[in-house]
Amino acid sequence: MELLGPEHYLSIIVNNTSILDVRAEIEFQAGHIPHSTCIPILNNEERALVGTRYKQQGQAAAIALGEQLVSDQVRIQRLARWGHFFHSNPTGLITCFRGGLRSKTAQQWLLESGIHCPRLIGGYKAFRRFLIEQLEILSRNSMLTVISGPTGSGKTQLLRSLQAYRAVIDLEGIANHRGSVFGNLGTQPQQTMFENNLSYTWVQMAQTHSSHYLIEDESRMIGRCYQPEALFNKLRASNIILIQEALEFRIENIYQDYIQNQCSEILFDRYYFALQKISRRLGGLRYSEIRTDLEFAHKQWQLGFGAEANKIWIEKLLKYYYDPLYQQSLQRRQPKILFQGSRSDIFEFLKTQADQHKH
Repeated sequence: MELLGPEHYLSIIVNNTSILDVRAEIEFQAGHIPHSTCIPILNNEERALVGTRYKQQGQAAAIALGEQLVSDQVRIQRLARWGHFFHSNPTGLITCFRGGLRSKTAQQWLLESGIHCPRLIGGYKAFRRFLIEQLEILSRNSMLTVISGPTGSGKTQLLRSLQAYRAVIDLEGIANHRGSVFGNLGTQPQQTMFENNLSYTWVQMAQTHSSHYLIEDESRMIGRCYQPEALFNKLRASNIILIQEALEFRIENIYQDYIQNQCSEILFDRYYFALQKISRRLGGLRYSEIRTDLEFAHKQWQLGFGAEANKIWIEKLLKYYYDPLYQQSLQRRQPKILFQGSRSDIFEFLKTQADQHKH
């Protein structure tokens, strides 16, 4: 039976190899290799039963119970699902946590049914270790240029517009969060999957780009995800390109990104909660003032007068909270500024750099 070891990890990532993960759903959700599909040999309930038997009676009894649980019709059904996976993904491979008994058993059953598939030596555990090692190596050896600027200056939009020309590490996209306390985009990945996806994406880029990347100026925490220490330290020590846009531009940008065409009771509830989270840093008077403005905007929207009134509290939030925080951060870091200007000026500057490198 074919085995794939660490020397194949890089090609697995570069080729976006499809992976059949036969661990239980609860294990898969806690962390898996990107481009994996979970079709367990033992589901959550069965795994729990086998685990209990192992604690009470030892390994042999646990294995015997596992074989009993997936015998006859259950085995036929699972084998059919695995077979369908490999018919759809003929270059795929199979894994479990350590690449041991579960994936070896599934591989053997598949072989007996006429399907040959390689098994990952070391399983998810070894591959995860490789991904974390790559994050450390790439963080140390890469050159980062940090796109910085006050909240609302359009850093993310600028970076995404440059992806056609430059190598961009999209931290907010990988974290599924806009970075600020108001920036929730929905369900964020677990920290483990944030790291796995970040490493996987970066390793892929490193095969086709030089070691120079653009990245957004982010705090350590991006929602509930946090940047690996090596990357965050590198980011904070790197040179920046500073977006300078008028306050009116930034207010409008935030309004369009966060509120326009998105208003709902759920959205307002989320913003009341977000505002409460920063109330201590705002101070009682300013928190009360912005809360009153948010309530007014909420009422205006409920009465059918649109969402424009939200710009009142957005402006105050920038002046009272985000801008002072940003200025304090710049003062502490004293970064070297490579270029500064409007978003369009910076786009042209970085695009021109990319064109020059091509020639």
